[in-house]
Amino acid sequence: MNTPLRILLLWNERSHHQARVLAGIHAQARPLRWWMRRLPSLEDPLVLADTLAWKPDGLLVLTPDVRPDSTRLGSIPRVFIGGEESPGIPHRVGYDDVAVGRAAARHLLDKGIRSALCISNSESGIALARSEGFHELLTPIGLGSVETLDEITFRDASLHPHLPWAAPPPRLLELLRTLPRPLGVYGWNDRLCGWLLDICHQQRLAVPEDLLVVGTDDDPIYCEMTPPPLSSVPMPFHEAGQRGAEMLCDLIRGINVPRRVVFPLLGEVTSRDSTARLPDDDHRIRYLLELLAQPRTFGMRTDQICAELGCNRRSLERAVRNTLHRSILDLRQQARLKHARELLVLGNPTIEAVAQACGFQSLNSLETLFRRHLNLTPAQYRSQYRARFRTG
Repeated sequence: MNTPLRILLLWNERSHHQARVLAGIHAQARPLRWWMRRLPSLEDPLVLADTLAWKPDGLLVLTPDVRPDSTRLGSIPRVFIGGEESPGIPHRVGYDDVAVGRAAARHLLDKGIRSALCISNSESGIALARSEGFHELLTPIGLGSVETLDEITFRDASLHPHLPWAAPPPRLLELLRTLPRPLGVYGWNDRLCGWLLDICHQQRLAVPEDLLVVGTDDDPIYCEMTPPPLSSVPMPFHEAGQRGAEMLCDLIRGINVPRRVVFPLLGEVTSRDSTARLPDDDHRIRYLLELLAQPRTFGMRTDQICAELGCNRRSLERAVRNTLHRSILDLRQQARLKHARELLVLGNPTIEAVAQACGFQSLNSLETLFRRHLNLTPAQYRSQYRARFRTG
């Protein structure tokens, strides 16, 4: 029987997207029966000594801030997944970050924005590339105003790097309040946009009526929990993980592989409520969304909801289809799912009680909805989301 390859993974457990990269690695490695160790770093001399004694055959680096010359493992084959371009990296699987910025700009233009704001990071090559793509698409068309803010200029260095800023920076508030409406805002990652949406909520800035917000990474759990749910550019994390594992396997076998693989985007922006801007004259849909968010309507029939709005059901269905490209049933399920997620994360009711509070006739109905939209059971969702907060 062949001896399994010993593969070392360096990864940052605090990085919210690396679980999807890891899932891609496992999908490729499982048939090969790799023996894998996962470590956050090799800075500890005892950990390094133990790792050297283990004699890994290859190394996969998922932590973006690990320097190519700092792994201290000699000349074993290694592949970096993600992170920034560096001349010292022997083999790397990366993403088309300029295309990410273009996709966000295209989505906001389709929503009819009159001005734009990009929040970038001058210390991150990834953020700068995404900002470049955003401006590349918007600048030539002569949009009224396209501004850029560097998050480094208003981050509170005294805070933990994974916590939000202490207070809304004055320059950001000035731009959010004064740029022409509707204003499209692009943040280079979802965490930044989640903090931005919190500010908009606190400052009574209407999203998506006046401000439309798009992030990057499209973590479904995180994006669905922001107020309102965040539209985001999906990234091919799973596919990059598979390709990185495949490249490492070929390197160990002595097969030549390309030094750089850049993954294209999987599709356009995943649209959620943060960019679901409605026509100014269609108050029926606005009232419908407000009504569906109320738990008292979860057990009502659609005919009863239309009657409360004073609308003909067929006419309202047609308006929802034409404007939001969804059905009233889709909107009802989304509202119930959102309420269920909030109960699971913010409180401690039993899952059966959550199903009842959201108007489901059985626990199976709630589980079916969670699996269809999040690919998780309610119990898995509660456990995974709370674990994510514990790790930052």
